[in-house]
Amino acid sequence: MSSILFWAGVSIGLGMIGTLIAFLSAFRKRNEIISRMDPYATDKLIDEEEEQEMSFSSQSLIMSILPTTGVTYCFLVSVLIIMAGELTDVQHKIAIGAVLAVGLSAFFGNIGRSLFYEEIFDGLDEKGEGSLGNFGRYMIFLVLPETGIILGLMFAQVGLVFSGIAGEGTATFGMDAANSYLWGSVILGLSSSATIAMGYSFDNTEPLYKDMSIYIKKLTKTILPHFVNIAGLVIAIFIMISSGMVG
Repeated sequence: MSSILFWAGVSIGLGMIGTLIAFLSAFRKRNEIISRMDPYATDKLIDEEEEQEMSFSSQSLIMSILPTTGVTYCFLVSVLIIMAGELTDVQHKIAIGAVLAVGLSAFFGNIGRSLFYEEIFDGLDEKGEGSLGNFGRYMIFLVLPETGIILGLMFAQVGLVFSGIAGEGTATFGMDAANSYLWGSVILGLSSSATIAMGYSFDNTEPLYKDMSIYIKKLTKTILPHFVNIAGLVIAIFIMISSGMVG
């Protein structure tokens, strides 16, 4: 059990680091914009300023809390494993793979997400060239890194179910299959680093709030690196199936 607690801690730690990096990026930019709002305007402008600040604050806050999902998934998977009690050697190996899959995915996913906030918050700022009307479009972009984190969660769940850690069943495969699942988890987790490339692709194209006509082009360019993550999932599933763990 001490080994499981260690790896669960590693997973949660990775998730927390990624979340903290995304949080710092979001709140730094958010505070920078709010600090530019002039408190020394006329009464009319003060009313407009307060309304603007309230609108920007609320919508930017919604976007700022999105990274918490990653560390939440790490906690959920870790708790499920710990609550299962004593594990066999095979289940122990699967458990390590599960927490690494979700931990690495949360780590890289939120690092990638941190690169989105600079432009997005500029786009939400009514004082600049953007508009709060961009909220829906930018929310789509900000949710894209979440798919990589969810892939890690799904792969972890598959391992827990087929190994009997989550549920009433028992593992019908041996240590070789468990080792294969562990390697597949690491491959999938590392492939989620493609989210960082997504962030760079988003950041290095013309800001959407300056030219809405490039929306599809920018979305396509941002999504493309995600196929590396999907390829990692395909490889991980193939390794898992070929080892006899599934099927």
